[in-house]
Amino acid sequence: MAIGISDNISTLYQLQQTHLKTNKTGSCAPAKECSANEELSKAQKVGIGLCTAAGVATALMLLAKFDKSKSYSINPLKMLRGNIKDSYLLNAKYKTKQVVTIGAGSILGGLLGGAIGDAMGSATETRSRQQIIERFGGPVTDLITPPDDVFARGFERGSVTDDFSLAYYTALEIIYANGNIDDSVAEKALLSWSKTPYFALAGPTTVAAVNRILGNETENHYSFLTVDNSKGSNGSAMKISPVGLASHGDVRKAIEDAITICKPTHFNSTSLAGGCAVAAAVSEAMHSDATIDSVIRAGLAGAKYGDEYGCKEGRQLANPSVYKRIKLAVSIAERYQGDIERTMDELADIIGCGLSAAEAVPVSFGLLKACGNDTMKVIRAAVNIGNDTDTIATIVGAMAGTLNGPDEEMMNYLETINSVNGFDLKIVASGLEMLGGTNE
Repeated sequence: MAIGISDNISTLYQLQQTHLKTNKTGSCAPAKECSANEELSKAQKVGIGLCTAAGVATALMLLAKFDKSKSYSINPLKMLRGNIKDSYLLNAKYKTKQVVTIGAGSILGGLLGGAIGDAMGSATETRSRQQIIERFGGPVTDLITPPDDVFARGFERGSVTDDFSLAYYTALEIIYANGNIDDSVAEKALLSWSKTPYFALAGPTTVAAVNRILGNETENHYSFLTVDNSKGSNGSAMKISPVGLASHGDVRKAIEDAITICKPTHFNSTSLAGGCAVAAAVSEAMHSDATIDSVIRAGLAGAKYGDEYGCKEGRQLANPSVYKRIKLAVSIAERYQGDIERTMDELADIIGCGLSAAEAVPVSFGLLKACGNDTMKVIRAAVNIGNDTDTIATIVGAMAGTLNGPDEEMMNYLETINSVNGFDLKIVASGLEMLGGTNE
């Protein structure tokens, strides 16, 4: 681990405790920023490259020998970033860490994009596109105080909701654990977050999970059902971006860790497909040469793997395919290229923007395809698309923010987000950045 990480963790812990004590109304003093990782020497870089290449080549030769029906590339980036049919290695037992170049500012961009999306979308949630325009006199394009007829009523302008706040506390626990994501990290994140005011906005699935961890079983009025398809919610995807950010571009690791984080709350095929899609997309977006299309391909790989894993190891739900709906959403965006208003209408009418991961996640990818090269533009599109706007804006804000990095307009929101919520996104970004050399 890089020198200085222990100081960083201490600062984060102090921020967390201050946030809990001040009940989200007080502001935190600026914390000392930590230095970046020390630059590797040329010899070290060459050594890492040679070792990685040798390991990949060996694994691919073995796979090719024992499974003649598959074809493999010896390019470690192409393995996970080529056509989706080449994602077979996600199912292989070989764990080869990718050596990638991370885009500057991608971690802070991902965090800030998710936070802005949540805070801005909290005011429009549950309304249709037309109702948003009627209520606010036009599209909502800035942070405003949530009105009294939405879930976030009573929250301040700039406050996030359950969506990004759970992502934030998940990021903290990942940093405390030095990037080693296991079941305890998933549970600690939930328990820490449950002590904050944001927990009042938690959905029934998450509330039940927290009670279960605490040993307080919640009465299930639908326990007689063979399958409760309503459990396939988007709560898995809204909190998962820090998992992608902590992976430092290792898409396979992001998918595996996403499953671990989602297990306590959303261990079913639909939710895992959504969570893995977003985690994989964020991970891919960290690459300095990532594109919108490569991010979407990674998301499709995650969706497919998450669905298959959920069916086999979790609970299979009778919901639409997240994987196929992402492809549909992207095709809609391609059809109306350049016309964001028409794209938003079609995505809302055909796929839907509701609580199901089979709606919110595909729509997020559709918006990303439509205008993901401009983070604030795609956030505003999500904020005004209707229904579960804060979740969709959180998801697409994280993906686009990671891909593009934080621009000047985004940075103008940083102080408000931090002060209102008692956060320090720069310190958290530094903590996640320092995990780059600790994952195996």
